[in-house]
Parts: sequence; C-alpha cells; structure tokens
Amino acid sequence: MLPSSISTLTSILNHLRQCSEVALRTDSLHWHLHNSLLLTFSACRRLVSHGLPDRALLYLIWACVCAESSPPLVGTRHLPLRTNLYVTTSRCYYAMREPQHAEMFARRCLEKIHQLARWEGRGSDGMVGPNHWSSRRRQ
Repeated sequence: MLPSSISTLTSILNHLRQCSEVALRTDSLHWHLHNSLLLTFSACRRLVSHGLPDRALLYLIWACVCAESSPPLVGTRHLPLRTNLYVTTSRCYYAMREPQHAEMFARRCLEKIHQLARWEGRGSDGMVGPNHWSSRRRQ
C-alpha cells in the first residue's frame, strides 16, 4: 500500500471516528453510526490485510466501544457486525505479536456476548434488556 493511500485511509478513519462520536450521542442517528462502523471495519480490514494492524487497532477498538455503547445497536440484530469487529481487533493484536492482549480482548468480547444473551433471555420474561434503556431515554 502506498504511503499516500495509508495517509488517505487514516484521514478517512479519523473522519469516521468523529462522525460516529456525534451519532453516538443520539439514538435516532443509530443508522449513521452503524454505517460509520461498517466503513471503519472495511477500512481497517484493508489496513490489516496490507500488514498494518498497528494503524487499524485503535479505530477498531473505538468501533467496538461504539457498537457496545449505542442502545439501538446492542441487540442481536447487530451481533454480526460486533463479532466481525471483535475478531478483526483480536487478529490485529495477534499480528502485532501481542497474544496476551488478543486473549484478554477476546475474553472481554465473549463476556459482552454472554451479557447480551442474558439480557435477551430476560427480555422475554419482561425483565430489563439493552433496548429498555433507549426507550426510557426517549420518554
């Protein structure tokens, strides 16, 4: 990958991070956030495939945190995106020869997924789930 391409991609990723930061504050902008996360994933996957996981890592972590922090994106409907972000982030750690960090991150992600499963299970019983909080905020 040419240095100018890397610079352009990094600039795009910075812009996407800023857009996602704004969209994260408002539940009604969750589709903008979702699209920003998809584009971030795509750009970071390109960096990783060209042997630049260190350039992608922080953007991927940011995307993971955004996906976990937006109530409309927390449900199982968006789990494939979160899973792709989690796996790619762990792969970055491994590519950077940081297996301890990769394992810690993978364990954290598994806990988040188990947490989601527990929330989804409670939701069918009328208990509080991840989407409960977003509906409460709008009231």
